Amino acid sequence: MSLRDYAILSKSLVFYEDDIHDSTLRELIFNSMDDGGRILGWAPDEHTNVSIASSFGIDTIAADWSYNLSVLSSYPSTTKLQNINNQVTEEDGVHYITFIMSDGDNQQWLLGSNFNMKNWFGSPHRGKFNLGWSLNPSLYYLTPTVFNKYYEAANSTKYTDNYVVAASGNGYMYPSKYPSDKLLSYTKRLNEYMANVDAHNVLILDDEAFYRKDLWDKYTCNSNIDGLLYLNYDINNAYNGKIIWSNDKPIISCRDLLLGGIEDENQLLSNINDRIDCGYTNIKDPNSYTFVYVHVWSNTMDNVNDVITKLNKNPKVRIVTPDTFVKLIQNNVSHNA
Repeated sequence: MSLRDYAILSKSLVFYEDDIHDSTLRELIFNSMDDGGRILGWAPDEHTNVSIASSFGIDTIAADWSYNLSVLSSYPSTTKLQNINNQVTEEDGVHYITFIMSDGDNQQWLLGSNFNMKNWFGSPHRGKFNLGWSLNPSLYYLTPTVFNKYYEAANSTKYTDNYVVAASGNGYMYPSKYPSDKLLSYTKRLNEYMANVDAHNVLILDDEAFYRKDLWDKYTCNSNIDGLLYLNYDINNAYNGKIIWSNDKPIISCRDLLLGGIEDENQLLSNINDRIDCGYTNIKDPNSYTFVYVHVWSNTMDNVNDVITKLNKNPKVRIVTPDTFVKLIQNNVSHNA
């Protein structure tokens, strides 16, 4: 049975509370857990459960359909390098865009259909453009052979697959709800992981917390974290691409989405073309940068390919990896915000 084999191996408590209005059992269990504890599985309500867990200094791994972890976790984790070009070409007079695929916090999906499915990582379109993918650190520790496959399969020829850390670090949690006195040790563990896998940027998912520099300072004080890419829980792009700074590193909010019922291909293309028409092509202007988050359950790589093919017809558009995107902002945009 999925996940139960690992529970037996690790001598973990197995429980489920299906009443979204009564969290008594969850709170009792979370309060008894050691610092840095982790929930493997899922709950009846995402936001409520992650919020409660975060308040006790616990993060969550969506793993209830993960198979064979008792075997997969027995392999050693080794240091890895991303197959990326670290040289950044800086051009003025263009609009920079980075696309990041969602749901890299979902371990069971990363272990299941994502890798080979043509809708996502297994798409024949992968490798035709620069693209960001979010990956959960749990893959590195619990399924290192699978983690290695993602790194080995990453495109690194003319275009690059670039991995960022999934929201919001070692596991899925909301930093604004995490105990402040535990957040620094949490990010130090994250920093060690990022050094081991050559990762440089972290997706953050939180509730109306973009301007909480006190939180981001505890991430950006770590040497391997170059920047944070912020998503708001209720509306991912609620802060419209705003950029602020923490320890001289950028915190970049999502500007656009590919999300069914919210923002489709035509709306995204219109938004970007409008920015270019408004002259947002100055490399020093924060408005000349667009971070697009792709919702994988309502959009596939076909949608991403269609949008990027049309965008590339505009000579003032440059599609870059998240790492390059952050470096361009770091090198050119004023740090006074």
